[in-house]
Amino acid sequence: MPTPRAASRLLRLKNGSNLRVDGLAGGGFRVRSGPGDCLHESGLNRYGILAPELAPLRLAAEPGGWRLETADAVLSVKAADGRLALRRKGAGAPALAGRARPAPGNEKGFVGEFRLKKGERLYGLGDVNRDCIQRRGRRYEMQIKNVIGYCPIPFLMSTAGWGLLTNTTWFHAVDAGAADPDRLAIEVPQGFPDFYLLAGDFPRGLLDRYTRLAGRQ
Repeated sequence: MPTPRAASRLLRLKNGSNLRVDGLAGGGFRVRSGPGDCLHESGLNRYGILAPELAPLRLAAEPGGWRLETADAVLSVKAADGRLALRRKGAGAPALAGRARPAPGNEKGFVGEFRLKKGERLYGLGDVNRDCIQRRGRRYEMQIKNVIGYCPIPFLMSTAGWGLLTNTTWFHAVDAGAADPDRLAIEVPQGFPDFYLLAGDFPRGLLDRYTRLAGRQ
C-alpha cells in the first residue's frame, strides 16, 4: 500500500548513495542525491533566489524502484542507480529521463545525463550567448563572460514538456546535444546533484512553474 503523504522523501539506493525528492506545487520535483540526509542547500536557496513551495508527495513501490506523485506530475526512480523518469499526471511516455553520476576523474563533481528525443527543441540558459535562441546542438559554458553572456541562468525547458533547473552556483557546462545529439549533459565540477524537474505545457505552463519557483516581476 502507498505510504501516507508528505512533502519530502529520502530514498536509499542500492549503489550506496541516497536520494531526496521534494514535491513542488504546480507540477514538479526537487531531486538531491549524495551521502546522509541530502539536505544540502545551494546559494540560490540560502539567499532566497529560489523559493520552492512544497506540495504533498505520494510514494509507492513499483517494479525496480519507486513512484512519486504530486497533484500534477509523476517521477519514477530506479532503486539500483537513481535513474529518473518524469512525466505529467496521466501521460504515457516520460517527458524526461536520465540520472546524475560522479564526474569522470573528479570525485568532487557530478554529471547530469538526460536523453533527448528526435525533433525536441531546447530553450533557456538566459543570456549565455548572443547568436542563438534554440539551444540544442551546442555546448555552453555557464559563467559570466564580457560581451558574450552577462547573465547565464541554469534553466532549460523543452518542447517535450519538461523544465530543468540545475541548482548550483558553480561555473559549469551544458552540452545540449553537441557531443552526442541525443544526450543532454550538465557537467558541474563541485557539489552534490541538485535539480528542479518541472512538468507542463511548453512554453506557458513551464514558464509559469519556473517563475513560481524563481520569482515573478
